[in-house]
Amino acid sequence: MAAIDEKEYTQSFDWKIWKRLGPFLRPYRGAFVSMLVFNGICALVDVVLPLFQKYAIQNFIEKNTLTGGWCPMRWRIWRSFWCRPCRW
Repeated sequence: MAAIDEKEYTQSFDWKIWKRLGPFLRPYRGAFVSMLVFNGICALVDVVLPLFQKYAIQNFIEKNTLTGGWCPMRWRIWRSFWCRPCRW
């Protein structure tokens, strides 16, 4: 029995495949674009989250303090959700 010959892929992205899939994806264009947008947002969150953690560790955990941390943030969160009609 012959072994399966694997094909080596040297090209990282093949535009020919996407051009051939274009007519089939046209009815789902909105969903496809929104999927790309949300994937981009998820990628940004994945990049930014460790930066927030680094800031919290350096400014609150290492210094063993909570000044400037949770209380102002809690007020901003409360104000943004519950006082939206107030237009502060």
